[in-house]
Amino acid sequence: MWGTTLKTEIAWNDETERQPETKNRQHYWPRGRVLGGSSSINASIYVRGNLEDYNEWVTIHGCAGWGWNNVRKYIDKSEGCSIADREIIVDKAYHGYSGPLKISASTAGKPLPHTRVFIEACGRIGVGEGPEKNISGSRAAYAGLPFGRDYNGENQFGVGITHATGFRGVRQSTFRTFILPLVDRSSRSYRKNLTVLVNHQVVRLLAAEEGSVDGLKRISAVVMQKSRESAPLVVRANREVLLCAGA
Repeated sequence: MWGTTLKTEIAWNDETERQPETKNRQHYWPRGRVLGGSSSINASIYVRGNLEDYNEWVTIHGCAGWGWNNVRKYIDKSEGCSIADREIIVDKAYHGYSGPLKISASTAGKPLPHTRVFIEACGRIGVGEGPEKNISGSRAAYAGLPFGRDYNGENQFGVGITHATGFRGVRQSTFRTFILPLVDRSSRSYRKNLTVLVNHQVVRLLAAEEGSVDGLKRISAVVMQKSRESAPLVVRANREVLLCAGA
């Protein structure tokens, strides 16, 4: 049913530039225009970032503090994995179990027959073993597993049923997971140190006149508008501004 959210008022119905690799076509590229952003309209697929990508941010791009060993504890802290071992051999060392973001196996534990056949076929030909045939998750690891590999485990080679940000039939958007629990249900208001503004769009970031971090200007305020004709609303930060641009 997630497709019913597309091309609606709760999505930024963008299109890509023309892509030479796809015969110069433009592609529909929706983004969430609602509390929770794209996590409220997408297909709810949960894929953890690859550890090598995090490490390259440090070694190649110089993003100190963003290596896998730095961010992993926060990924584990946010995850509430509820995937049963009978569904997937879960690589427990690479999952969190007490976090607010509930993760389950898609298809509600009942993969379609042709899905089982496809995963079994991939296992038989050694998909995910790698050229040296020494990566964990060889043919034997697929035997009798209708869901295949845990692709959010130590390595992400192989084939397996997708993990989903859903729990007991309810989408686990970032709003439902991290913000809604802060609402006082009796008064329907947020806690005192949190204000949520809806129907506002960020149009500009303001840099502080003094001070910098690693040679970069420090952002000190955010400018928002309800519409192009409305007066701008400037919100100033005493400590810091976190820019969450989505994915």
